[in-house]
Amino acid sequence: MLKHQETNMAYPSTHKLTVVHISAHSPSIGASLVAAYLRVPFRCSIEKLTAVANGAITAADCSIAVALNGAAIGGSPFTLPVAGAGAGQVASMTPTAKTYANEDDTVSFTPSGSSGGRLGASQDVAYGSSSAASAAFGAQTYKVRLVATTDCRIRISDGTPTAVATDTYLPALAAEYFTVTPGQKVAAIQVSSAGTLNVTEVS
Repeated sequence: MLKHQETNMAYPSTHKLTVVHISAHSPSIGASLVAAYLRVPFRCSIEKLTAVANGAITAADCSIAVALNGAAIGGSPFTLPVAGAGAGQVASMTPTAKTYANEDDTVSFTPSGSSGGRLGASQDVAYGSSSAASAAFGAQTYKVRLVATTDCRIRISDGTPTAVATDTYLPALAAEYFTVTPGQKVAAIQVSSAGTLNVTEVS
């Protein structure tokens, strides 16, 4: 005589039927940082926000700022860490305050801080108490990596920029990534001592 017995499998978590998952996609959170947007389909409360990486990031954590109609959601930004980064990596946040949205509202996910892609042409710019500018960036360059040997101020713009003491501060030996337009240049001026700015194009 055989006895049939069924065992119910425990699900890791359950969701009410009123819980809906909505997705948005960014084509890049690495070499070229691109924001993702989604439309809210009906009046609701936002309970959780999650990001899933589609590939590796390098250099630094990816900070993801989340906003509802342009206003930051409590608890934003959250971080997708560079440690262990790779396709399928998950990071999430729960809003710190109850957040309600209406139909046709927009939620944005704006990445920053991370990088990826290939390193391309590199040049060194010697700067001092007077501003010095780089050569123009390549025709397909939309991001550059900058690192300086001493504290300096930098300016990125069309033509030949002139950096001044109130421009963006770049600390010594701290690599930073900046979004640029092909053909632009970067200029640097010392804070207190002369140095060299390394400019590397990222594709």
